[in-house]
Formats: sequence, C-alpha cells, structure tokens
Amino acid sequence: MRKTFWVVLSFYILQLSGFSQSEIVDDPFIKYSHITKKEGLSSNYILDFLQDKEGYMWIATNDGLNRYDGYNIEQFLHNPADSTSLSDNLVTCLACLNDSILLVGTRTGLNYFNCRQRIFSHSGFSFPETDYLDRKHIRALLVSEDLVWAETADGELVKINFSEQTLLIFKHRPPSMVNTYFYHHICLAPDGKIYLGGRYMGLLQFDPQTETFREFKTDAENAKKKRDEDAAVYFVDSKGNYWVGGIDGLYIFNPETEVFQKKLSISTFSIVEPEPGLLWIATGSGLFRYLLKEDLFLQSSHNDNIAHSLSHNHLNKLYIDHSGNIWIGTLDGVSIYQPTRNKFKHIYHIPENENSPVSNHVSAIAEDEQNHIWIGTENNGLDVFDDNWNRLGSYSAQQTGSHKLASNSISTLMVDSENDVWVGQWSGRGFNIINPDKNKNEAYNLLENELKADWYHDFLEDAEGNYWVGIWGAQGLYQFDKKEGYFLNARYIETPDMLGLPVHSMAFDGSKIWLALRSQARFYCFDPILEKTSFYSYKHYHQFNFNRIDSILALDDALYFFTNDGIYRKSDENSYVFEKTTYKPKRSKKKEADTSLNKQAIANELSAHVYDLAKDSEGFVWVATDKGLYKTQLGLPLARYHVNDGQSNALLSDTIYSIIYQEPDNLWLGTDQGLVKFSIHDKLFYNFQNEGPKYLSSHLVKFLFEDSEANLWIGTTNKGLNKLNKKTGEITQYQENRKDQNAFWGSQASCMVEDLNGNLWIGGFGLNKFNPQTNNFTHFTTENGLTDNQVMAILCDDQNRLWISTANGLNCFNPADTSFQHFYEKDGLQENEFTAAACKLKNGKLLFGGKNGLNIIDPAKIPLNSIAPEVMLSGFSIFEEDHSNLLSGNNTIRLKHNQNYFSFSFTALDFSDPEQNQFRYKLENFDDNWIDAASLNRVAKYTNVDPGTYTFKVIAANNDGIWNETGISIPLIIRPPFWRTNIFYAAILLMLIVLVYFWVKYREKQIREQNQYLILEQKLLRSQMNPHFIFNSLSSIQSFIFENDPVAAGSYLSRFSELIRSILYNSREEFITIEKEIKTLQNYLELQQLRYQNKFKYELSIDPEIEPETLKIPPMLAQPFIENAIEHGLKDLDREGFLKIEFLLHFNNLHIRVEDNGVGIENTRNEKLDKAREHQSLATIITNERITILNKGRKNNPYMLNISDLKNIRENAQGTLVEFIIPLDKR
Repeated sequence: MRKTFWVVLSFYILQLSGFSQSEIVDDPFIKYSHITKKEGLSSNYILDFLQDKEGYMWIATNDGLNRYDGYNIEQFLHNPADSTSLSDNLVTCLACLNDSILLVGTRTGLNYFNCRQRIFSHSGFSFPETDYLDRKHIRALLVSEDLVWAETADGELVKINFSEQTLLIFKHRPPSMVNTYFYHHICLAPDGKIYLGGRYMGLLQFDPQTETFREFKTDAENAKKKRDEDAAVYFVDSKGNYWVGGIDGLYIFNPETEVFQKKLSISTFSIVEPEPGLLWIATGSGLFRYLLKEDLFLQSSHNDNIAHSLSHNHLNKLYIDHSGNIWIGTLDGVSIYQPTRNKFKHIYHIPENENSPVSNHVSAIAEDEQNHIWIGTENNGLDVFDDNWNRLGSYSAQQTGSHKLASNSISTLMVDSENDVWVGQWSGRGFNIINPDKNKNEAYNLLENELKADWYHDFLEDAEGNYWVGIWGAQGLYQFDKKEGYFLNARYIETPDMLGLPVHSMAFDGSKIWLALRSQARFYCFDPILEKTSFYSYKHYHQFNFNRIDSILALDDALYFFTNDGIYRKSDENSYVFEKTTYKPKRSKKKEADTSLNKQAIANELSAHVYDLAKDSEGFVWVATDKGLYKTQLGLPLARYHVNDGQSNALLSDTIYSIIYQEPDNLWLGTDQGLVKFSIHDKLFYNFQNEGPKYLSSHLVKFLFEDSEANLWIGTTNKGLNKLNKKTGEITQYQENRKDQNAFWGSQASCMVEDLNGNLWIGGFGLNKFNPQTNNFTHFTTENGLTDNQVMAILCDDQNRLWISTANGLNCFNPADTSFQHFYEKDGLQENEFTAAACKLKNGKLLFGGKNGLNIIDPAKIPLNSIAPEVMLSGFSIFEEDHSNLLSGNNTIRLKHNQNYFSFSFTALDFSDPEQNQFRYKLENFDDNWIDAASLNRVAKYTNVDPGTYTFKVIAANNDGIWNETGISIPLIIRPPFWRTNIFYAAILLMLIVLVYFWVKYREKQIREQNQYLILEQKLLRSQMNPHFIFNSLSSIQSFIFENDPVAAGSYLSRFSELIRSILYNSREEFITIEKEIKTLQNYLELQQLRYQNKFKYELSIDPEIEPETLKIPPMLAQPFIENAIEHGLKDLDREGFLKIEFLLHFNNLHIRVEDNGVGIENTRNEKLDKAREHQSLATIITNERITILNKGRKNNPYMLNISDLKNIRENAQGTLVEFIIPLDKR
C-alpha cells in the first residue's frame, strides 16, 4: 500500500542520514470534516487561516479570501472596478490588527479590511509610511502588541509601529521561487527573538533589540546540522523545545549550540500543539501527531476509501481555533479535526487495509491476559488486535488448522482464568476454545450433526471455576467440563412434558428418584424434597452411546442403567459422569426370598397384568398393574385405587409401570402419564408436573452473570430474568409486568452489570435497578432521560458511572444523581445503533460494538466543548430585502412604522459541530418567552410589529449544550406614523385648545349675534307692529262696531288677528315660503286699505317660474318698506296712490320690487327731518342689519338692498322703488 511505502521509505532515508527513527504508527481511524469549493470556497488551495476577534474563520487561498461562520461562506475577491475590494486574489497570509481591522497579505500588497464597514484599504491607512507595503508581495505577517512584522518577497522584514507611526525595513536574503512555493513563516520565540523562514533563504534569527540577523549554518554531511537552507515553519513547544521544518524534514534544535536532530524525513510546513506534549505536524505526506513522552508519531493520510480521511496528503497550514478545533489547509480544501466529534475512537473496516477489522458488524468483544482485543463479527469470523490496534490474526470457517472456526457468525466471547478464549457461534454448529499461546483451537457442540441446539449467547466462569453455557434453545443453561470436554446435566430447565410421558422404570438412590422413559432418548432425576426434575438427553453427552434404557437399579450406593449398549454405572452423587461397566450386579436376595412379592401369583389372583411390586414397612404389598394400584396382603387384595374411583385426588392413570416405597409413608408410581406420589396414610395422589417458578422462565438464554454474592443470573430473550442460587439450586423468576412499578420491565433481559457499590443493573425495557433487600426493581426509561428503551449492553467505569448502549445512541448514567449524558454518531460513535458487543478493558477503557465498527471510550478523557460560542447577527431584512448594513456597530435599528415586517439572521461562531448548535431568541416587549431555534433555522421573523422600542436578543449553545447566556442584543425602534407621535399629539392638543378657544369665542360671538338678532327681531316686530297701525286698526274695528256693522267689524278683526299671528310666527323663522310671505303682505295691505279708506290701490304679482309653495326667503323683508311707502308716500297724496309689489326670478336670484307713486325718498327725508318725532321709520336700518347677518360667510352673490326715487322727465320725484336681491343657491 502507498501508506506503507512511505513509512518504509522514511525509515530507509533516516537510516542513511544517520539518526534514530522515532516509531511511526499508522492511525487510519481519525475522522475529519471537510470544506471545499463544493461548500462555497473560492479555491481548494489553502494557504492560511485566522479566527478574528468576533469569532469568524478566515480562509486564505490562492484565489480569494473567504469568511466562514460555520454554515455559510462569503467570498472576497478582487474587483478591478472597485477600489475598496481585495487588491489581489492570491492571499498569502492573515493577521488581526485589532477588533475591527484584518490584515490581509497578498501578492500585490498589504490590505486592511474594515470588518464593520466591510471594505478594503490598500494605502493611506493610519499614517503615510504604511503605503510602502502597497504593491509589495507580502509573504508572512506577525502581530505582537502594537507591532506588525511583515515579510516581503524582496527579502525585507518590515516593522510597523502604529502607536509611534513608524515603519522600519530590515533587509536579508530573499526567498526563491516565490510564485511557486508559498510557504513562509515569522515566529516570535519566548525570548523575544524572531525566526524567519522561507524558500531557500536561510535559517534566520532576528534580534529586535540589536536589530541584527543571525543565520544558522546548514550542512548536508553533518548529522547535527540541518540539511537544507530551507525553513517553512518554526515552533517552540510547551517544554521549550525548538522545532524547524522544511523541505528536508522536521528537526528539533538548540538555538544556542546550533545542534539539530532530525525527527522526521518528510517535508514539514506547519506545527501546532493542541495540548501539552502533543504536536500536530502538517507535512507533504499527510498529518503526523507526535507524542513527546512516547517519542511516537501517529500518521494520518488521505484514503479514497475513507470519507472522513484527510482531503489531501499535502498539507500547507495548521490552525487551532478558540474551541480547540484543528484546521488543516491542504491542496484540496480544508480538513477539520473536531475533538468533540471525535470523543470516541472509531475502529472500522477499511477496504484494502489489512490492518483494519475484517468487518464493520461487531457482535462480540473480549480482552485476554496479553491485552489483546478479540473482535467477533456477525458473518466474517474473528479478529485479534494488540493494544495499539495492530491486527495480529484472524479466525474463520474458511481457514484451516488452528485458525479454523465452525462458523463465521460470532455471537459471544469469553476469556477464562486460563486465558482460553471461548468463541460462541450463532450457527447451530458449536463453539471453539482458543489459546494462541498453546496453539489450541478445540471445537465442541451439544448436538453433533444437528443445527437445533448449538446457538450460543453467553459463557460464564463462576467464582468456583465452574463453566456455564447459555444457549438460545435446547435446554438453555448448561455446565461444561472443559477438562473432559463435555456438557454436564442441564438441571435448571422447566420440563412440563414429563407429565404425560410413560415411566417404565424407577430407582431410589436414597435422596432422588431416577426415572427411565423407554420411548424417550432421555431419563429424569426427581428431587422429592425440592419437587424439582432435571433430565438427561443422551445426545447431549458424548459419553453416552446408548439410545434406550430398559431399567434402573439402585444398589451399593450406585446407580446401574441397563441399556441397549450395556450397563452404565453412576457412583458419585455430585458428578454427572457415567462409566460403562462389565460388572453385572446380583439381584437383592431379600427381594428374591420374599414370597409375598411373587408377581405371577398376585397377577393370577388380581386378574391383571402386574408390572412391579413394592412392600411397605407394615408388610403390605403394593401392586402396579395395568388396572390401577392394588394393596394386598398374603396374596389377597385389600384395596384398589384407579382413575375413576370418585376421589378428587384420583390416580393419574391406571397403567402403572413401576413403583417405589419411600419411608415412612409414600409410594412413588411411574405411570404411562408420568410420575405420581401416593400418601398411604392420607390415601391421596399427587400428580407432579414441573411448575415454572422452580425452573428457568425460558430456555432461550440471552446472558449469564454472576454477582458478588455468587448468585447466577440468567437473562432470557422472551421471559425476563432468573436468579439461580447455586448452593441451594433455587431459582427465582422475574418476569415482565410493566403495570407493576416494582416488577422487572422487559420481556427480554439483555445484559447485566454490578456497579462499584454492589447495585445490580439490568437491561430490559429501559434500565432496571434491582434491590435485593426488597426484591423490587426501579426503572429508568426514555421518560427519565434514556435515549432508547432497547438496551443493548451496560458497562460500569472506574468512576461508577454506567455506560449504556442502546438502539439509538450511547448513554452515560450517573447513579449518584440519576443524570444522563447522551452521545450519538455526531460525537464519533460508529453509529447510533449498537449491538450487544461490549467489553471493559484492564486499563479502564470501554469498548462498544455496532454495525459500523466499534468505539473505544476513555471515560476519564471525554472531550467536552466547554467554551460557550460567540453569537453574531449575520443579517437583517425588511420585507425580505437585505438591510444588513443597519447592523453595523450594533447601533440601534430605527424603522418607519410601515417597516414592521422584518427578520434577523444569526449564527454561533463555534466550529466544533455547527449543526448541533442551539439557539434561543426573543424580541423584548413583543415575545413573552424565549423561542427555540435549531442550527438549520437561524432566522427570526416578525410581522405586524407595533411602533415602539424593542430589544432583539439571541443566545446560543454549542454542540455539548454549553450556553452563552449573554449572547448578543440590539435595540430596535419602530417609529410611529406622524399621527402617532408626541409632536402630533401635542399639536392636536394645541389645536384642540385653539379650537376650544375659538369655539368659545365663536359661541360668545354667536350668542352676541343671537342677542343682536333677537333685538333685531324685536325691532322688526316693532317696526311691523306699528302702534299707529295697531291703534288705527283697533279704532277701525271699534268704529265698525259703533256703526253697527258687525260684518265689517268681524271681517276686519279676522284679518287683523291673522296678520298678527303671521307676524309673530314668521318673525321666529329664518326662512319662510314665498306663499306665506305673500299671504302676510296681502292681509297687511288689505287692512291698510280699510284703514286709509281705499286711498291707494296695490298690485302684487309673482313670476310664473317661481314655486311659491317651496321657495323660501327671509321673512318680512318687504313689509317695512311697504309700510314706509304707505305712511310716507301714499297716504297724503292728492291723487290716488298705487303700490306695486313684484316677485321676479332672475338667473339664480329672487328680486322683490316694491314700487309706489308717492312723494319720493328725498321728500320723505325732508318730511322726516321736519317731523322726526312724529314719524320715525327704522325699516332701512333694521333691514340692513338683517342683510349683514345673512351675508356672513358668503363671499359671492350676497343679499342686496337697493332704494331709489322714480323721476319724471323733469327729474321730479314721482315715487320710490325698493328692490331686494335674494340669492337662491341654498334653497
């Protein structure tokens, strides 16, 4: 293989160079995750890494700069049209100047990236001298406090002091082939000196105090010198050792003595130390981890057959982030070693790698005395590894000799006290006992040439050195004699089928009754005290060659079995060894001399077939016949007992083959239906069938376990758990009853362990804890924190924690506080589903197997990601449009009232396992509680948020549940619309105050106007109700009465009263119909005619287009002027007076014309001056006041009053014309 070739070549080269090679061990099982162009990188050629102060990872490539937040990659590329873009896509190095400025070295100068403004500056940064590095090929950067050190391709070490604003240049030999080889390094040593490395530019040390260079000499012929003048990396480890790597390999050196020692002859480009004493080394041939204490290199390489191997074998850069993840830059993307995803070493099958397990499906695991790990697989046999996971050998059905197995399906493994490995197989073909040191590999089976019984689930060596075998099927539990190589009696299995089987022969050995069943290939042993039966199957014992027993005889403390293969003798009560013998025992003389036991004589007397006889202590003979049981004496029958004798405890069967008397009172009868006990004194029969509690609950044995009290526990696959007291033989069953809180839960008892405090824990339905004092169980299921209720295996570590593998993940359970810690495939497990394979190694490590390999767990060193992740807001949108610029500097976000549909994007800058990060967010003053969010849904959306002041908060947890409770927050203000602002409210209040003020003033004015109107109305009323007119009218009425003209008086009075009512009514209305106005005027004129004895005539006309019933006008406008015309123009004429009143419609105006042929206005005025006290008319004044009120609020088409004289050709007054113009727009 390619990997092996490199190791051998390295060793050969090291020998030629004259130094001792450190041990190199291949470690193909380390796992990496990857980032490539497929995930969004601008290029797969990685040159540098940096994690900024906020926590973002920056990845420099030969074709652009990338920022990674654990989920998304943002590319920064050169754009010729954008002066704020990256100056060149070849990014060679990175450094952080401060919280907001990122230094980016490129082929065309030093770039300053402002993380907040997200722009690049190339010149004019800080102070003018820094422009020197513009357009320079920057090779390496180092930031130390206020100083920035930069290496250029011109062989310049540039020192920039930003606090003093100075720039100094120190020249040295330039590197070669700068556009082909990109490695270059600046290293600040603990003593303050700076080491410079590049492509063949010498090994340089710079003293900042003296500002001088020192060059270390190289010599290819001197083993104590570095070979080449090439340095890619310098490093000072935690022990103070100085390292330098280059094209010619990795060296450790002493700067004072200039002595170099080569440690690795492979091109070396980068070194980090994630923990004291462990170096990670990036080379041109993969990754090496160097353990200083052990002087051991562990090599990890790219393998096309392993998805989680390195992306490429040529590594350029290593970097450790804040969480301890190791970033590996290669020629084909980024590989990341995440300790929390490698909590457990994963051993698995690697195609074409002979040093990996033969199969991924691990079914059994064991460790022998040499610390070798035996791994059984489901279908591919057995592997053996040393403690460094070098494969030592394998066993399978296809191999021959000492490495051959009966089957490739390994179900269980056990290493006994003699370092023999018991290999149980799941095939029906048996098991093997292997010891490579003794070249031992022996095969055994329970039933040879059959596939019914040899299905092995467990082996156990108890404290006394007895070997127990748990078989799924057959009789379940057996003991095995390893020395002799055969199974012992299976005494613990329920045999309900013995009832109903014909017992042809019996013998009593003084404590147990032995029963032979001629038709069955087995015989039974019955303990009358325990009332318990065990049986022997001929096929289970290789020492038996017979297949039929004719009879059994107990004689001289031994049992003799008369078979079709001769006589077998069993002499030792506690042994199950049967020896074939040629000794033929004599029959009992006592039995032969006793004439009372003459079968033939008794048979003749009873008329029945006699099978057997027995005599009790009182001399009665008991006869077993085909017609029941007889009691006789001296050959005479005294009693008969048979099936249908009407007793409740009747005989099981009338066919009795054998009979034994047991002092002092019992007979044991072997019938064709099984074993029966008869109490002579009580005359009662007891029919024996094997009751469950005296036997194992099932023969389908799953596991065997011996506790500290020497109890043997047997788990079954279908009927729970059993406890065997090996001293008394008593078995206690614990079958499932999930309705009982104190019972065992689980039809299958899958595994068992005893913790350091002596507590017993059993896998069933969940985890069961047994209390031996109360004989009760306590349960832990998924409701209590277990990942799955199907428990596969349990191991107890040295801290008394239980490790529980299940069908869905691995659990670490602490009995002290009943807390669970969960682990899944994401943490490095082979997968979430496990098999029953589990083993605790002598060094305290735990092994768990599954369908995808096995895991090595060091409980004392479980990596925990204890660093809470930095939380960042990665985006902000309004109505799905990006407005992330509002997040700059975490300033308050201010939105308009109609921008109330927005969303926040967020991220947690922890790269240990980003997909397992957790989030919670809330918008204070909007959300009542925290809202959970998974890593795949890192967006918080809000709709219809009312105007107000809010704070958006996000907290996050890493993959191990460590929360950053502080998180990040940003204020958010949604400004209300103008009509909901305080200014608007103040304006409204001010407006209301002003309106109230003006309303009050208006009301005051309105009241004044109303008062004026009332006064005007009163004036109008007075003007219309001229006292002279009233007095004269009353005088006229009186005159008619005196003249004895009641008709005239009545008519006059009626018109007068109607006129007064009209005046009173109309004076209260703002508008009345023309019809009412005309009616009032007619009444008035007719009364005036009567008053003045018809001195004038009048004419009242209305335009035909006018609708008098609907058209409304202000009341009593014309009446005062009609009165003036009569009083001052017509009453004193020397001719007949004439008064004309017209209602004319002109456009949208109503014209009311009052025309008389009186003396005229001028004459009337003179008359008023002369007779002021006597004739006063307020008509004009009152009418003008009314018109003024009516015209309020009218800008166009007002009410108008015109008064003029009518003159003849001589300009002499011949009357008066009064004209009203009334707009009709509102009526």
